Amino acid sequence: MSKDLEINNEGAENDEVAQYNLGNNYQNGIGVEKDETKAFEYYKISAEKGYNIAQNTLGRLYENGKIIEKDLGKAIYWYNQAAENENERAQFNLGRCYQNGIGVEKDEIKAFEYYKKSAEKEFENAQFQLGGCYMLGIGVEKDETKAFEYFKKSAEKEYDVAQFNLAECYRLGMGVEKDEIKACEYYKKSAEKGYNVAQNTLGYLYLNGQCIEKDLEKAIYWLNKAAENRNELAQYNLGNCYQDGIGVEKDEIKAFELFKKSAEKGYVNAQFQLGECYMLGMGIEKDEVKAFEFYKIAADVGDNIAQCNLGYCYISGIGVKKMSLKLLNVIKYLLMVEMN
Repeated sequence: MSKDLEINNEGAENDEVAQYNLGNNYQNGIGVEKDETKAFEYYKISAEKGYNIAQNTLGRLYENGKIIEKDLGKAIYWYNQAAENENERAQFNLGRCYQNGIGVEKDEIKAFEYYKKSAEKEFENAQFQLGGCYMLGIGVEKDETKAFEYFKKSAEKEYDVAQFNLAECYRLGMGVEKDEIKACEYYKKSAEKGYNVAQNTLGYLYLNGQCIEKDLEKAIYWLNKAAENRNELAQYNLGNCYQDGIGVEKDEIKAFELFKKSAEKGYVNAQFQLGECYMLGMGIEKDEVKAFEFYKIAADVGDNIAQCNLGYCYISGIGVKKMSLKLLNVIKYLLMVEMN
């Protein structure tokens, strides 16, 4: 047993902070054998004595079903206790619960109010969410200037998603004068922290010379980073680069693999492109049945070109039993009636 844990044990009988720390030690196996049951017991004792960090922790454990059985009613109870005791993370958590209807009836006005309380205590996650509320008009009247201000506050605390949103504001001139140089600076800051959306965006900008000088080497670098971080748009963009030999040596097999990864995440452009690969035998053996399947997946979510290709497959009997044009027109009519 470590000296720190001995001190925590000695103070745990009457000190709620020591009880919370002891719970943390048991939860994470710090200086003692990991014991989640004891961890919960000490968190609960500390919370019942009014320690707001323990109250928020207990709420989070009940919400996520970690250590203890999931119970959203108890989660909200403890978040409320901690929020009333001015815990900014609990106020943020309550805002999130009210925004999404987790354990409470959805109420965007209350969500906004809790985010605001937390943001006023300088909690960067809440500042970011408050920016989102102002940008989209969630629980408050839409105000792009205030959205920009709160994104900026959060970004200055090094919150990567806020840095990305701030970049978007500068690039598009939302709530601030358009400034592409500053936009690229914040995209880069966010990307360097590992936010895959920013990494893909930065790669795309380098690829096309938008906001920044065209640089294919840097484009491929950032698209690779984002693709490795499971960003489906980056996987698709990188697939296009390998398919056409942009910034890399042309490699249709790699292109197919990247399209497949992106398609598996539901990205419709990649699903269509995968259909093309199977239809034309690019990077994979030609397979008209699979081509039809992927055209249909993309067509079902509204891809116009996929819908045209699907119609051609039906008329020509490619990958599917051939249908007459007359029958196709009847089906089209019935679909239009259903939609109306």
